[in-house]
Amino acid sequence: MKKNMQKYLIGGASVLTLGLLGACGSSNGEANNETGTTKVTWYQVGEEPKDFDEVMTKVNEKLKEEINVELDMRLIPDGDYQQKLGVMINSGEEYDICFVNGTDYVNYGNKGAFISLNDHLDKELKDYAAELNEGFIEGGAINGETYGLPVNNDIATTEYWTFNKDLVDQYQLDVENVEGVETLAPVLEKFAEKNTDTNITPIGMTRTSVCIPYDNIIGGGVPLAVAFEGDTQTVVNTYETPEMMTYLKAMHEFYKKGYILKDAATVTTDPFRIDSKNWFLGRNSSGYQPFAQKKLEALA
Repeated sequence: MKKNMQKYLIGGASVLTLGLLGACGSSNGEANNETGTTKVTWYQVGEEPKDFDEVMTKVNEKLKEEINVELDMRLIPDGDYQQKLGVMINSGEEYDICFVNGTDYVNYGNKGAFISLNDHLDKELKDYAAELNEGFIEGGAINGETYGLPVNNDIATTEYWTFNKDLVDQYQLDVENVEGVETLAPVLEKFAEKNTDTNITPIGMTRTSVCIPYDNIIGGGVPLAVAFEGDTQTVVNTYETPEMMTYLKAMHEFYKKGYILKDAATVTTDPFRIDSKNWFLGRNSSGYQPFAQKKLEALA
């Protein structure tokens, strides 16, 4: 493989964390002069399964037959991957494909560690790019240069309240008009009055994200967001919004009334699986609405 400090990257992304599957090193891989086979080295996060070698043997049989490529897949455990990736890139190690998280993608992209794919979007990658939402390509560009093509995934994540239908039917509770945390109190009060099973927690959640009508621009851990409606151009501190205050006050009242586990803030393993029967109300998130509906219907 020719030494080449420029690298290119093809990747997968999600709306909360930009994960990128990248090709780094020489864009042509290492060709065997005797067979003409191109060897591609790919670093990826993960543990090797027991049948890894057998699977890769079959994969390479297919690759050699169809495109004359041999894939050298190297898996590194998640806890070690980011540090080892940094060493590989900074030392100029030769490899072709690597997984890169969103932060590293931006950092290394700004340092010129990847080759721009702009010239390839209308050529070799034309069919691939045509399958993507344009927002993914635009969102992955750095100073106008596209270093990664994410997989086609949900552009947004929907968060919603989920009721245990068996308990709703058993106690004949009206949940049709629940639209936000402000309208939960009457339903929870009626459930608490009628329920005699101490194994069921009214609000089955531990630590969770806050459900307010704002879109975080960095991530749930940083309270910077823009409103879904109204002034959608101004970045605000969500802790200073009236919606956040309403939400936090309501959840604190629910906690004082015993609707939430007393040790919810310190529980390390969530005891409230979506398919368990030990909760009345839960908070869940999913991709586009039809997927979420089908997922819940399958548990009914």
